[in-house]
Amino acid sequence: MKDITSPANPIVKKIKSLAIKKYRDEYGLFFVEGEDRVREMLEAGWECDALLYTPSPSGRGRGPATAGRERETLGGQSNAIPSPRPSPGGRGGSEFQVTPEIMQRITGRDNAQDVLGVFKPRWHDMPQTGEVYIALEGVRDPGNLGTVIRTAEATGMAGVILLGQTCDPWSPEVVRATVGSLARVPLIRATANDLKKWQGKIYGTHLEGAVDYRTVSYDAPLIIMMGSEQSGLSSEAVAVCDTLIKIPMTGAVESLNLGVSAGVVMYEILRADK
Repeated sequence: MKDITSPANPIVKKIKSLAIKKYRDEYGLFFVEGEDRVREMLEAGWECDALLYTPSPSGRGRGPATAGRERETLGGQSNAIPSPRPSPGGRGGSEFQVTPEIMQRITGRDNAQDVLGVFKPRWHDMPQTGEVYIALEGVRDPGNLGTVIRTAEATGMAGVILLGQTCDPWSPEVVRATVGSLARVPLIRATANDLKKWQGKIYGTHLEGAVDYRTVSYDAPLIIMMGSEQSGLSSEAVAVCDTLIKIPMTGAVESLNLGVSAGVVMYEILRADK
């Protein structure tokens, strides 16, 4: 493990730049904060480029050899975080010990975690058939996207399909909002035209939908497509839907936050499956 003490170190600058989408795209990398979150990514087989640790209170490095011997064994190793090593073409990454100040500088947070992992994004292919998926078109709010990914795992969805100009799922804000679910929920990048190949039903939530979401069957294979609160689904997306559904609302409320409306529908699917 190499010690880094200067914020001017090129490695620090590179990892800090990953807070900006331009550089995430350029380097093909993003970062995940926190020992538990990093552990979940490693357990799920994500390719790791680097691991950063801050010193433990005792002054010893918080690397794999010292980062929590009380934790459960992973893959035959006796430490909290598996120990990836530089490995061309593999999932291992280089390890660095940094100061708490450098970790704060990288994350932009005063209460920065003491473990950070740098990973390569992982996209999945568009399924041709299968289970129930949630598709989001034009979602711009990182908190909403992270909430949907987290709720998708909680309700047993097979994955989240991102359509059109969505916010970047690899941004620090989205990653934090998933609270670890990013490690396990497949993400698929597609267009509305790609959905024409889907061998199953497609429901779209729409204010002009004629069907109450509580009255339809949610049998797989199925895609539930939802748009942003501001714009809803585009005409192209509506055109590929078999049925438009709506969430009834009372009072003067015109729309719901995407994270809320997606959660309402996903939990209805879970309830209907019981």
